[in-house]
Amino acid sequence: MTARSKRGELADLGPIGESDDQIVDVLLRVASGALRRNEEDLRLNREFEPLVQMALDAPDVLYKREYSVRLQELSQGGAPTRLASMLVPGGRARPVYVRDFRDIHAVLSQGVLLLLDERKPYSKDLCRCIYCGRFYLARRNPKGGPANRSYCSEKHRLAYRNSGLRKEAPMGQPVAEHFLSIIKETLPNKADIVRADQSGDLRLLIDWRLGDAQRPNKRSKSIELRVSWEAISDYANSSGHQQKVADELLAKAVKAKLAEFDENHNAPREVVPPRETWVVATRDINT
Repeated sequence: MTARSKRGELADLGPIGESDDQIVDVLLRVASGALRRNEEDLRLNREFEPLVQMALDAPDVLYKREYSVRLQELSQGGAPTRLASMLVPGGRARPVYVRDFRDIHAVLSQGVLLLLDERKPYSKDLCRCIYCGRFYLARRNPKGGPANRSYCSEKHRLAYRNSGLRKEAPMGQPVAEHFLSIIKETLPNKADIVRADQSGDLRLLIDWRLGDAQRPNKRSKSIELRVSWEAISDYANSSGHQQKVADELLAKAVKAKLAEFDENHNAPREVVPPRETWVVATRDINT
């Protein structure tokens, strides 16, 4: 895969090889504003930054608006292919089709098409850093745990936590109310929920009785569930895609806690069970 440009537009982008990963990497770098050397770079940034953001927030809209346009650009001379030969590890050559991109714009349009390809991982891995605004692809932590979908690096996660951006984050009641509705859907219908927010946390006091008339020795369960202020703040500053992932993780976290309950305990009725405390931190949902 090669790209030609009279202005040398790709000179500072590094090699663009046969990998789709490299094409998407170039698109995310341009959309993030990593290249702002001249007016042409700024123009490309102004064109493609909203498109990549739309891939996060409204991929269906992006598909309707851009798929045909970008496909037409590439099919009409933007990325002609040619047959070439490539050596494989066994020592023999195999035929390969090489794309000769006309210019940087064609490369970026191909990147948009890759974001729209549901067979590729790029759309579901696409994220934007809360701290620096850079677009990046979330990768699973090699040490274990989910991929980080809020920060492009651990350094920026720590920097954001200590910055004024968090203090200025649009907290408000909408996020807390939204979380409350998700939590209610995961709890038993018989649960009694009292909201008692504290120190910015969404704090819920939850009680329900275990057992029924045929099992009179079963006691109630008492829980204090907190969603931290930090988790609410990070959620409020996340993209639509990141918030959707956080919603799913919140429901999953509460369901996992519920699954840990031992509903077969035989505590005497006169014993008041201790209130169990659950805390949902930002690392649990804004990952």
